[in-house]
Amino acid sequence: IMCDHLQEIYHKLLQCLGQYMKVCITAAINTVRDDFKNKQSVALQGVERKKSHIAALRVAHIATQCMVKLDRFYQSKIHPVMKQNSIPYNVGAVKAEVLTPTEASLSELLVLSCQMMCRQLLMVLNTTQNKTDFNITPVQSSSTTANPAAGGSVMYQCTSTCRQFVDSLQSNLDEINMNLDGANRDQYVLLLASIMFEGLCAHFKAYQVSEIGALIVRADITRYVEAFGTLGIANVTKLFRKLKYVSNLMLLSPTALDDFLHSNPPEQPLTYADAIGFIKNRTDIPNQTLQALAKRFTVR
Repeated sequence: IMCDHLQEIYHKLLQCLGQYMKVCITAAINTVRDDFKNKQSVALQGVERKKSHIAALRVAHIATQCMVKLDRFYQSKIHPVMKQNSIPYNVGAVKAEVLTPTEASLSELLVLSCQMMCRQLLMVLNTTQNKTDFNITPVQSSSTTANPAAGGSVMYQCTSTCRQFVDSLQSNLDEINMNLDGANRDQYVLLLASIMFEGLCAHFKAYQVSEIGALIVRADITRYVEAFGTLGIANVTKLFRKLKYVSNLMLLSPTALDDFLHSNPPEQPLTYADAIGFIKNRTDIPNQTLQALAKRFTVR
């Protein structure tokens, strides 16, 4: 009797799973969307609150595990019986029919979750970085330590904003690693890295940088590169290493910039326009030098 109804049984299981996941995923999507609309959430600082993007990751984990367990059930319990009794059944077509809409909603949920996560991370940058963090004099600087291994030379530490950002990033990465794996994790992390690289570039363009401040910029960038390097994806590591190019633009003497830009053109996604955007915030660059660099390189 069971052999006669195996197809119907499995189809019903798929339908139940699809309906259950649709309800859960739709609710999670609506929660994240509502959070996007809530302007107050952008202004919240240091306040513990339920984070919709984390809840969305957990919903995605449950949905994925349900699909995995149902597939294992089919492979271990149903498929052997059907094969033994020569019962034809195109399981792939049935799964596609029932679960494709659910998988599309799951993908939408993960994208929204990632965008909200990036919004929270960017909020750390935008609300805690002081305008003078990179525009300081030696007298003002307190972000230094002596490095005995370097003969007591001064080492500039990253800013408190950078440390807060990295701590928040690590907390979010822990949630990603607990709830996603395989292709879902890789796609999520790639989107996260792409958005955050663009966000960090825009961030560094928003601050004036003194000669001493350039060393602090380098310290921050070094920490960001290290943090994103822990994601374990080669393309992400390669992307964030390009931030070191920004360090060079801040640290080189004004007279060396022309030769540097000519010999070391920026790699995508950075452009010459981006390079000039970073350089123009240096307080030690004369307007005449900046105009000459802009004229020569931004027309490329």
